[in-house]
Amino acid sequence: YRSLVRFGNLYTKLKEVEDEANRMLDSLMEKYLESHKPENPNSTMEMFRIRKQGMMEAEEIIRHDLINQFH
Repeated sequence: YRSLVRFGNLYTKLKEVEDEANRMLDSLMEKYLESHKPENPNSTMEMFRIRKQGMMEAEEIIRHDLINQFH
């Protein structure tokens, strides 16, 4: 962190990590939604629950795989 700040590369690195995290999120959510089909696609609550669970799992994977590697 200090090195990135000192040399003025912090913003560049943060942008790179954010872009990669967004790509991973899109990919993971797509895979999750393909494998967890709703029983009733017209049910707003069921779709919300599936998407929320997928988002939580994807964020956990991203946090573990991408963000924690910089600590």
